[in-house]
Amino acid sequence: MYIETARLLIRKLTVADAKELHRALGDPLVMQHIETPYDLEATKAFIKQHGMGENPRVYALIEKESNSVMGHVVFHAIDYPEIYELGWIIGQKYWRKGYAYEASKALLDYGFRNLRLHKIVAETNDYIKALNLMKKLGMTLEGTRRKHSKGVADWCDLYWCGILKEEYISF
Repeated sequence: MYIETARLLIRKLTVADAKELHRALGDPLVMQHIETPYDLEATKAFIKQHGMGENPRVYALIEKESNSVMGHVVFHAIDYPEIYELGWIIGQKYWRKGYAYEASKALLDYGFRNLRLHKIVAETNDYIKALNLMKKLGMTLEGTRRKHSKGVADWCDLYWCGILKEEYISF
């Protein structure tokens, strides 16, 4: 998959991306709602396991202006071939610039128009920033799994959102 927007590129990850991706995955603030920050070797292993091969689960997110890997996006089938999961991890330097929205919007469009998906879902335990972004994308909060996710500090709620193709087309 290769997607280009006004400011971003979404493409397959390579091991050569590890050092730049590690700036996001190794940052405790970036990872606070996800898991313990990665060291460089864990970042390389993550890329090999989830970002390479025939059907990657994650893709590099590149800022076109600087040609830098700012993070990654999650985009893969979950439960059924017609249902995909969407997600993102973006380095602090790139926060509050609309990049997560821009990348997610491009992936929603690609998923529904090119892959002809039935539904795209996302989950988060960040009930402020990520959940609000999901709602801005037209996703509906479908449920809350109480104290279902082990955050870095403690157990926390997990919010599950989704958008159907017909909802996206009319959004």
